[in-house]
Amino acid sequence: LDPTSYENDIQGFYFKPDGKSLITIGGQGNGIDQWNMTTAWDLSTASHVGFQFVDTDNFRFFTVRPDGTEFFYNQGSNGTQPRQINRKAINSAWNISAGIGSQQNTLLTDNSNQNWNFAGGKFSADGKQFYVIQTTQFQTAGIARWTMSTGWDYTTFNNSPSRRSFTNLVYELKDIAFADDGKKL
Repeated sequence: LDPTSYENDIQGFYFKPDGKSLITIGGQGNGIDQWNMTTAWDLSTASHVGFQFVDTDNFRFFTVRPDGTEFFYNQGSNGTQPRQINRKAINSAWNISAGIGSQQNTLLTDNSNQNWNFAGGKFSADGKQFYVIQTTQFQTAGIARWTMSTGWDYTTFNNSPSRRSFTNLVYELKDIAFADDGKKL
């Protein structure tokens, strides 16, 4: 897969759980692109099927709800911008060519420490927990977890995170992943 004719600055990607579709988010085109594969997980069979503009740039992370009906992203912050997690709807599941919602919902804002930025983020499989890496300049500060009382329902979001801080890490994490059982990070 050579996406450079569509986007030279891919900043995040997400595979459909069956491996037959890939959605990327990029900073050059400021939007999301979609590729479909005729053979699951085989990028050599990918063909570009659509693009949608997202009015932002400098993405820090990107993830798609597993049913393909919405996506979540964070625009990078520079110490003065709020640290926000944003959500947009996909009009037809796993088909960005059908359009994305014009309404951008802010899922959460965290201004608890002006030195932190958000990096990679992930939802739990049931959509009731959201984890995000918090970084300082070139170092990982920790991971924060927010909860929702109803899975994937951002109106039930608890805006008081629990945090696990890291000390003596001299590198900056960009993304996180969990084992299928949720017991290993």
